[in-house]
Amino acid sequence: MTRVLLIEDSLTQAVQLSALFEGAGFQVEHRNDAETGFALLQSDRFDLVVSDLVLPGESGFDLCRRIKLDARLAHTPVIVLTTQADPLNVLRGLEAGADGFMSKRHSPQEIVERVRRALRADDGGEQATFQGQRFRLNVGKAQLLNVLLSAFEDGVELNRRLAQSEAALRGVNQELLKSNAALGDANEVKDRFLGIAAHDLRNPLSAIQGFVSFLLDGTFGEINDEQRDALRRVAKSVDTMLSLLSDLLDVSALRAGKMAFHPERQSVVPMLREAFDSVTLAARQKGIALNKEIHDDLPAAEFDRQRLLAVVSNLLSNAVKFCSADARVTLGARASGDRVEIWVEDDGPGIRPDEMPRLFEPFARLSARPTGGEKSTGLGLSIAKEIVESHGGSISAESTPGQSTTFRIELPLRFPKSAA
Repeated sequence: MTRVLLIEDSLTQAVQLSALFEGAGFQVEHRNDAETGFALLQSDRFDLVVSDLVLPGESGFDLCRRIKLDARLAHTPVIVLTTQADPLNVLRGLEAGADGFMSKRHSPQEIVERVRRALRADDGGEQATFQGQRFRLNVGKAQLLNVLLSAFEDGVELNRRLAQSEAALRGVNQELLKSNAALGDANEVKDRFLGIAAHDLRNPLSAIQGFVSFLLDGTFGEINDEQRDALRRVAKSVDTMLSLLSDLLDVSALRAGKMAFHPERQSVVPMLREAFDSVTLAARQKGIALNKEIHDDLPAAEFDRQRLLAVVSNLLSNAVKFCSADARVTLGARASGDRVEIWVEDDGPGIRPDEMPRLFEPFARLSARPTGGEKSTGLGLSIAKEIVESHGGSISAESTPGQSTTFRIELPLRFPKSAA
């Protein structure tokens, strides 16, 4: 019966390998380290040595070298076993005289086959150079062939696993593409639904707004103070809802690529003054000072007046909304090369650095809150970004928490033809 000396410091690995070899018809003796293994080899006869590469004290290479230098043991085949078949380790194993080199990741059938193959090796010697190092290989042609076959089998197995992984990856990719397509369809349906719902709701709300206005101005008769207060609350809620519906319609149109732009070459100054005037009353009611730093000699630019007016008005409204009494809000504009730079600066609470990346996301909710209980849809800045970028421009923000925030628009003088 073929006798195998197994030198393995891992008890778990030793039990598994011993059971494997015994199941293949071999008789197995086990030792934990190179020193006791070599001592047993000198006192007893074995047909094959299977040694782990990493051992306490001497390595598997050192043990193999000692065996091959001993005249009485040199004929005993040695297989070096490891968890990773590194090419440099293979050559070091051959330099030490190993008859085989295999990975613990091989299947049980492959391990047994390599053991049997190593038992048929003959003697000889060869030299090889790898990565600039020269190795003398104390092996015969059969041993060298065994190692080459082992390396080839490793390559075939690795290639098979890579092919399986690639096939699995292709399958996952196909599923992701299907899921993305389904999500895109669902998102389109959602945007279409939001657009329809917002459009259908706006008409009855506008009617409510009109009737409330008639009630407040006495068209239908006198009302008492309690009724007037209730109607003002209704009017405020309707205004908030109409603002939200308007934003939802804009988001729906932008995402569908259906927002219409009507650019004209004109001065930005009248538009900026109108935006400034739109927040004057709200700022006065909160005790906030409004300032203008608008240069009168700004060059004309091509832009959609109503769309850009909505953007600047939103930035100013936000500044007033989040500032406390005695704060200051400034609207500025100046020429900057082939662009017009517009900015809105405030002395408000600022924006935390960790919140800046989410600033222009739809429905973004940041830690700062309106100081007068005003409502916010969380859509204004995302819409502003889409509108400005549709003009070929950019919008950015810089902030010092607790001190100030500045929103800056870079508007080109020409409207991009692709967006017209």
